[in-house]
Amino acid sequence: MDSVTGFLDRFVEVIINPIIMLLFAVALLYFFWGLFRYMMALAQGDNPSDSKQHMLWGILGMVIMFSVGGIIGLIQNSIGAEDANSVNVTGGAGDGLRY
Repeated sequence: MDSVTGFLDRFVEVIINPIIMLLFAVALLYFFWGLFRYMMALAQGDNPSDSKQHMLWGILGMVIMFSVGGIIGLIQNSIGAEDANSVNVTGGAGDGLRY
């Protein structure tokens, strides 16, 4: 079981987390692009409905990325895998609190 949790920890740390961060950054940029287009449409007196869709999809993408991160954390905790981003507050190798 240790090899499975070790593989899962490494897989999440090396592959999944960078993909989630990249997709989150893309969704954030998409939101800001929609916001920019919205402000430009208002300044020119155009209909900003297309820009509202960009902002909505950007927010939805960010919510999905947060949800995926939470689901991965839930799976890791349920099988006993150690979170790669956690910090042992006892400072030793013992079973201290993890944050």
